Amino acid sequence: MLQDDDLCIKALELATLNNREEDFKKLLVDFIGQQNTILVINQKIEKLIGQTLLEKLSADLSGKGERMLRVLHDFLIYLQKQNICFSHQLKVDFINSLKNYNLSKEFKIKYLYTTSTKDKDNLIKWAEKELDDASIFEIMTALPELIKEVEKKMNIFDRFLIKILNQ
Repeated sequence: MLQDDDLCIKALELATLNNREEDFKKLLVDFIGQQNTILVINQKIEKLIGQTLLEKLSADLSGKGERMLRVLHDFLIYLQKQNICFSHQLKVDFINSLKNYNLSKEFKIKYLYTTSTKDKDNLIKWAEKELDDASIFEIMTALPELIKEVEKKMNIFDRFLIKILNQ
């Protein structure tokens, strides 16, 4: 089994042999960009579920962060399925899409109505406060990966439900 460094060196050697160095560099740049996007958005999502021990404990006890993650997850899937295009006013369009979005039928089955429109309203407030045009552009360009990252942040029961329903 190749180690990480060996894997990179081997990939570069193969790219060089096949005169595909530029393709390899582009692939790496795209990968780094996508990972940076996920990192930045993850930091913003952390604010949903709390950053300090006290905030996390409060979110755990109230369930507010978890419920907002559920709505965010469903909304991101909605965006991906709808293939929505935004104008040059990304934040305005994103917030309007979030306001006009309705919880999916799958969502209502998945979470047994334990999440309410109040959680959607809280998510809208979070998006208005935390997201800017650049963040929204990053979200839209990394939707599939971001959906997976949101799932990783959800509690084990929610992840189990998602896994079962996606089979």
